[in-house]
Amino acid sequence: MDKAAIAALANAIQILNLIGKSGDPAGITSLFAWMARLEQYVDQVEGYTDTVEGLIGTANPATGDLTTVFKGLKLITDYVDTLETKLGLNTDPAGTNTVFARLAQMAGYTDTLETNLAAGFIRSIQRGTSAGAGNVTITAVNTAKTMVLSASKGSAGYVAARGSVSLTPSGGNILGYAEDGSGQSSGGFPTYSGSITGGSTDLTVKVYSAKLLNSTTIYCDGACEWQVIEYV
Repeated sequence: MDKAAIAALANAIQILNLIGKSGDPAGITSLFAWMARLEQYVDQVEGYTDTVEGLIGTANPATGDLTTVFKGLKLITDYVDTLETKLGLNTDPAGTNTVFARLAQMAGYTDTLETNLAAGFIRSIQRGTSAGAGNVTITAVNTAKTMVLSASKGSAGYVAARGSVSLTPSGGNILGYAEDGSGQSSGGFPTYSGSITGGSTDLTVKVYSAKLLNSTTIYCDGACEWQVIEYV
């Protein structure tokens, strides 16, 4: 074999070695080794892709949670829907079902308060005087929004003293008879003076007042002046 043929054969063998053969292990020694290595990379990328797809999940899940991106979005959407429901619309009537309904209710309270402030909180005041205990007829009022003020025009009571009493007799004679019953001596009873020492003194005083019995009647337990004030 001439040198040219030998050189051609050597080149062919080198090319075959560079190409390698099917089944070569992954590496860089041959084309088939490179292809096996690329296949491993592709498998690895596919594994990553599967993991990513699993984390992303599928669109339109039935329930929301934190296991996939789509389920997380579903969870957020449900929260937003709930928030929108609780928030309501700015046209909601006054009530307690939504935030806008509550705001409308508060606005109504504010309007009522402003109206009452403009008109004054007191609807009516009735006044009178009672000379003694008894019922007094008044103009009908709302008992839930009415108070009665009264000032006593008199009082009753007593003083109780406690302690040691020391008395000293002065003057006077004791009536008596003779032993045989025939005579009689006469005179006056003695007077006594003294003091109380120690102990304590209690003063008990009752003042008179009025109270509301019903929408048209108050009761005065003694002499007093009264006012019946009804609020709006």
